[in-house]
Parts: sequence; C-alpha cells; structure tokens
Amino acid sequence: MGDKSGGKVAAAMNRLQVVKGLEDVEVSECESCSFEVTLNLAYIEGIWMKDGMQVKSKPNCRISTHGKKHALVLSRVALGDAGLFSFKADGIQTSGRLSVRARDIRILKELEDVDTMERQPVTFTCEVNQVDVDARWYHDDCRIRPGDNIKIRHQGTSHTLSFKSVRPEHAGQIRFTAERVSSHATLTVTELPVQITRPLRVKIAMYHHRGLLECQVSRPNAQVRWFKSRKELLPSKKYQLISQDVYRQLTIEDVCSSDEDTYTCDAGDDETSCQLLVEEQAICIVRGMKSMEVMEPEPALFQVETNLKSGRPPRWTLNGEVLETCSTVNIDREGTLHSLCFTSTDSSMSGPVMFVAGKSRSTAQLMVKERLLQVVRHMDDVEAKENSSVTLSCQFFPSPRVVRWFRGRTALKTSNKYSMRREGKRAELTIHGLTGMDAGQYRCTAGGSQSAAQVKVEVKTLRMVKHLKPVDIEEDDIASFSCELNYVVANVEWLLNNVRLFSNAISRIQHMGTMHSLILKRLRPQESRITVRAGLLTETTTLKVKERPAVFLKSLEDATGEEQGEVCLHCEVSKDSVTPVWKKDGMVLTSDDKHELLQFGKSMALIIHSLTKADAGQYTCDLGTSQSKAKVVVHDLHISIVQRMKTTTILEGESCTFESHLSHDLEGEPFWTINGQKVATNSRTQLINNGRVYKMTIKDASLTDAGEVVFTIRDLSCRTMLFVKERPVHIFRDLLNVKAVPGEDAELNCEITKPGVFIRWLKNGRLLKQSPKYDMSVEKNMARLVIKNASIRDSGEYCCEAEGVASRANLDIRELQHTFARELRDTRAEEKGKVTLECETRRPAKRVTWLKGMVELRSGRKYVIRQKGVVLSLTITCLEISDTDIYMCDVGTMQSRAQLTVQGEVIGLPELY
Repeated sequence: MGDKSGGKVAAAMNRLQVVKGLEDVEVSECESCSFEVTLNLAYIEGIWMKDGMQVKSKPNCRISTHGKKHALVLSRVALGDAGLFSFKADGIQTSGRLSVRARDIRILKELEDVDTMERQPVTFTCEVNQVDVDARWYHDDCRIRPGDNIKIRHQGTSHTLSFKSVRPEHAGQIRFTAERVSSHATLTVTELPVQITRPLRVKIAMYHHRGLLECQVSRPNAQVRWFKSRKELLPSKKYQLISQDVYRQLTIEDVCSSDEDTYTCDAGDDETSCQLLVEEQAICIVRGMKSMEVMEPEPALFQVETNLKSGRPPRWTLNGEVLETCSTVNIDREGTLHSLCFTSTDSSMSGPVMFVAGKSRSTAQLMVKERLLQVVRHMDDVEAKENSSVTLSCQFFPSPRVVRWFRGRTALKTSNKYSMRREGKRAELTIHGLTGMDAGQYRCTAGGSQSAAQVKVEVKTLRMVKHLKPVDIEEDDIASFSCELNYVVANVEWLLNNVRLFSNAISRIQHMGTMHSLILKRLRPQESRITVRAGLLTETTTLKVKERPAVFLKSLEDATGEEQGEVCLHCEVSKDSVTPVWKKDGMVLTSDDKHELLQFGKSMALIIHSLTKADAGQYTCDLGTSQSKAKVVVHDLHISIVQRMKTTTILEGESCTFESHLSHDLEGEPFWTINGQKVATNSRTQLINNGRVYKMTIKDASLTDAGEVVFTIRDLSCRTMLFVKERPVHIFRDLLNVKAVPGEDAELNCEITKPGVFIRWLKNGRLLKQSPKYDMSVEKNMARLVIKNASIRDSGEYCCEAEGVASRANLDIRELQHTFARELRDTRAEEKGKVTLECETRRPAKRVTWLKGMVELRSGRKYVIRQKGVVLSLTITCLEISDTDIYMCDVGTMQSRAQLTVQGEVIGLPELY
C-alpha cells in the first residue's frame, strides 16, 4: 500500500497544472498588451489561440517561453485584435478576453486653403490629438503617393504634405484622412505668364518654295497669334499655323518677293519676331550704268539691263541713301531694262549712283556742276541810331550753298551781336545794340560774287540834366546823392574817394529810368569825394560828416566795499570811439595791479582790487566833453563761516569728508575734535587746509567714530554729527547649481560680506545638522557644505542663511548617461550548439540586465553573463529552437537589441485533446 500511494503522489506532482492563468485585458487602440501564463513545470511547449485559430509569432505579436512562464505580447493593438485568447498545453487550457477601446481621434488644426503661383513650393499641415495615427492624403479622389516632387511627413501629432513645385494639374481639393476623421482644403494654382523659351530666328526661303518659321513656348497649352508686320495671319492655303506640344510653327507656301517681311508670334504675355528673307534666282547685269556730268538743273538718266525679269524691285542709291520716286526722282522698269532719272539736278547731288538687284550691282558717278552765282539785288547803305538794330540783305541767283559775311576784312560769326539768316536765294545780317564802333563797310560773299554796303551810327551825346549836390550831415546820419542823365544808361558807377561802391548793408545804389541815386549809412566823421561815372561823363561832389559829442547814457553810481574786497564803477557812453580819463580826488589813475580800467564798446568800468581805507573817496570819468562822478566807501573786514558742515550718516568701513568754508583768508591754527577728542593727521584721518577751505577726511570709519564733530579757528566754530551704522550682511558670492554622480562628494560654497556670523544650511526647507553625512565649515567669509557619498535622494534645493539673507542652489545627482560604442548584432546558430552575444559601452556600466523578450535572464547553466570593463557578453549554451527570440542588454539609460535565430529540425507538438 505504501508503494502504491507514493506512486500516486509522484504522478500527481508530475501532472501539468496552471499556477497562474490568463485574465481579461482591456486596452486602448494602438497600445501594447500582454497575456502571461505560469505553469507548475518548466519548458512545456504550448499553443496560443485566438477565437479558435492558432496564433503565430509575427512583428506585432511576439510569443516567448522562459521556464514555467509563457507570454504573448501584442504591440500596437488594433480594433480587429479584440477577442478570446487561449493557451493550451498537454491537456490544460486557460483563456482571457481582450477588449480594445477605440481612440477618440479629433482634428486639432484643420487644413487651410492655399492660393499660389505655378512652380512655387506649397505645404499643407494638419494636426490631430493622437500620435501614431494611420493617415492618408488625397488629391480629389486619388491617393497621393510620395515622390521626388511630393513629400509626406509625420512627426508626433503633426502631419505634413509638401509640394516642391506645384503645377496647374495639382489644383483641386486636398483631403487628409486619419481613420474616422478628415479635413479638406482647396489648392488654387495660378499659371505663370507664357514665355518664349526659344525665339524666332532670321529665315531665308527660296523663291517659289516653302518657308518655315518656328519658336518654342513655356507651356503646351499656350495660345499664340501670328502677324506679318501688324496684320494677323489666319489659316489658309498660303499659311499653315501648327501647334505641337511646346512648338509653334508657321508654314508659308509658294514664297514670293512680297512675303519678305517681319513676322511675329504673339503669346499674349510675351512675343518674338524675326525677318523672312526671299532669295531669288541669280540675276546678272548685262549692261551697266555710265557716269554722267551735267550742269544744274539739267536732268540726268541712268539705265541698267539684267538677264532676268526680277520679281523683287531693285534698289537705287545716291551717296549711300536709298532713292524713291518723287517730284525730282523717277524710277522705272520695262522688262529687263531698269531706269533712274533725276528730273532736276543741283550741285549737292554729285556722288556715286548704285543699282542693286539680288547679289548683282552696278555703280556710276554723277557730277553736277554748280551754276555761276550772280547778285540779283545788292545791299543798301543804312543809317541808324546808337543802341538800335539794323538789318542788311541781298539776293543771289541761283540759291547759294555757302554765304559768308565780313566787316571790312574781318569775318563775322553768329553771336549775340550778329544774327545771320538765309532763306532760299536771300541772305540777311542783323546787327544788334549798335555803337559807334559798329560803323563801317559790310560785305556778303557767295561763290565768286559779293555785295557791299555802308552802315552809319548816329551817336548820342550824354549830358547831366540834374547835377550832384554837396552833403553836410552829422555822424550816424544817412547821406543821399542823386543825379539825372538825358537818356537811359545801364552802366553807371559810383565812387567814394575814387573807390568803386557796390550795393550792400552800408551803401545802396538804385536807378529808375534816367534817375540814379546813392544812399550811404553808418557814416563816421570824415570829408570825402563822391563821384558818379557814366561812360566818358564824370561828376564829383563833396561829403562832410561832423562828429557828435560823446555823452553819458548811464552815469557812475556810488559804491560800497569791504577791506580786502573789490568794487566796480560802471558807466555807459553814446560813442565807443572815445577814450575816458579816470581820476580819484582829481588825480589821474592808470591801469595797474590796484586799478583795472576796462572798455567794451560803449561800456566803461573801473575795478579797484584789495580795498583799503585809503581807497575811499570821489572818482571821476572824464570824456573831455562830459564828466560823471561817484563816491566809494570802504568798511572794516567781517570774517564768518559761509559754508558749515553737514550731518553725515555712513556704514562702517566707508569714508566721509567734513568741509567748512570761511568768507576770507584768516591767520591762525585750526583744530578738529570728535566727541571732545582732538584729531590729528594719521593713516585713517587726514586734515587739509586750502585757503579759505578746511577739510577733514575719515577713512574706514568704525562704530567708535560716531559722535559730535567740531571745527574751531580763533573765535569761530561750527559743529555737526557723524552717525556710523553697522554694515548689514550680504551674499557676496551666491551658491551655484551643482551636478554630481552617485557615490561622489558634492560641495556647495557661499561667500558673505561679514565674517563671524551664524550660518544655517537647509535642504528643501528642512534644517541640516553637522553629521558624517553633512560636513559644514566656515573659513573667514566662506561657508562650505560637503555632502558625503551623494545619492539620488540627496538631490534637491539647498539654502545658506546668514542674518536675514539667503542664497539658494540646486543639487542634481544623476547617473552617468551610458551609450553603446558597439551594439548587439543579429546572430544565427545551430541547434544544440552555443552562441555569445556581445556589446560594448563607452564607460563601465554599474548595472547590467539581460532580457529574452520581456523575461529577465540570470546567470546559470543555460546562460553565462560576463562584464569585463566596458565589454558585456551573454553566452547561451545547449541551444534549442525555443531560444529563437529578441535579446536585449539594458544598462539603465540605454538598451541594445539583437535577433537570435536557432536553426535545426522542427519537432511538431503532440495533439491536445
């Protein structure tokens, strides 16, 4: 019985049982979830099923087994993933239901309409309230795919559609859809103006053949119009208008001479033009022209015979200028005979005559002899008055080409003086502003003929109708002179003592008709000559200016002064040119150290320095024509303190200065006291005497310096108070934020302005005390706090307080950021073998965790975990198919992943009933 009961117990212990079964799970859409089962036996293979269908591993569904634990992990759960999940293994089964809540997706930022020009970049942006949303973009009803010109980006909740360069076909409705919501916007694209990308070029077409003109536009749908000169061309048998893609062509059938013209292709916004040239059959000249010599105005005839009858009219030129039929030129053609006839010639037509037909030409010389000129009407002698104008004229036959005028033997030129005019056969000379110098003989010459005439000028005699009168005035009055001439003369000069005068602030010169005047101001005593000059006429008169006597505008006033002081006697006179004489009690004074004589224009002053009793008396200012008197009284000297000391309040350690001013210099030894103690000059106290100014300076004042300050000299004294306040404590150098890593000592320093004060340290408002953890010390003005063996719990705000002032800083304890210098790599291995996964960090890691899927691994027979400095490795032995999974190395701040694939014979699972 004992053996049988023991066997039953052993069988019950080996029976597979579920220790922890599946549970219902409810998650939101796009989140991750996991189902876990714990069995009583390790490494039992099972089957995962959903709604009766077997579930296999795929990118968003990972199945893993570790010992007794079996897990199914779903990433980015969708609504279709909801259902009943089951785990079966060797006769046992456990189930759990997955419920998926749909996300409430909303549009936070709608699309906005865009109106832009063709070839411009355009961006549409839409923002939703969820991340990782499956979004799509549509143009009208067609889905938009990314390409070289279109970029689709997604960052967080923001979705962007960008066109690098929009085209007219991109215009329409742009739609953004994100699962169950959408947003619309309209894209309007304005086409760019049509441009001619390749213009027309000059074309040469053969006579009676086809001509082709071609250009290229910037847009295939551009509409163009063709013009010949300014006439629009329409499709016909003669003209064919072709539009193919961006090419525009004009075909001209059966080209003839009349088709040679300028053609234009007008695209509305741009146009291009070119010339069509028609090349005919080669024309040869059978008989050319002959040179001719005729006498003007005889006719001249030129003839040329060609081998063919040209379809295009030939070109005739004279001296390089193209000829056309007119009253004097007749161009004719009869078959192959071409004629040019000048019906009336003149000497200016002499030169080469050229006939051009195609590439052939004929040249001859035309010589037209000038007919001998004759004077038909000679000039007449003339007589005119001075300042008037006169015109001389004569007539030639035929019309002269060049006319020259002479006065005696001097050739004349057009100027303000001479005006020359020629109308046909008539020549004229006009002389302006006649003077006596213009009288004489004038000649007009043309060719070999000439005509002469005499010009007489009647010169007026200038007389003085109203003469100048002498003027006698007083100083500073105005003097006026006037005269009248017998006729108007513009250039009249006024002179003062033979010096010419001009209009300015002092002298004003005027004239009105025959009257001339001169006004002089600001005159000084003088006797002068005033002269007026008009041409050769001169007249002089006298100007006498009498001096006015000087008078006092402001008299001297009595003055009073103190001994050692000074007084000033001041007066003002009517003239600034006088020199006064200063007297004291009848004795003349001169300028010296005692008496200072001053004169500024009309102001005069006498300053008496360093007054004594002897300076009292009567003072006189004598101008020669007038006198002014005043008395000076000198009082005894009165000395006083004019600036007293001020009450002063300072902080200890500062400096201060006390200052006292006397009204005059005073002999005697001053002395200073503070709280009744006499003060002498030393390293902290300095006494200064500068004339009437007395100073006391105290440096680095202490609290004991406070009290009454007294300044005394002879029988004068003044007093004030000095207050010295204790200097408050200030933070001289604040705490600084500190960062450290766990295990290190962190140090905070604070410098205050006053040593010996009570210091308190606080962390997050709680008082700290001296302990093995916290080391507090004060050296002079520096307070120091050292946190031993800092950890993350020591992070926070620290405060240093000292008598009402405080300084704060943050201590941040963080582990060093580990990064991988070499990542794990995906590896393939054979079943029953072993494999090593290895990675490398940039600095040694303190904590390393290896995971298979979501299961943490421990070092043992199956797994060997090693760390040598920065090299981390995981060795897996006795490999099985179930070891295929994603392995991860976690160093706290970073992770490295790799896929391990174990290859071997696949062993099927037994059926479960």
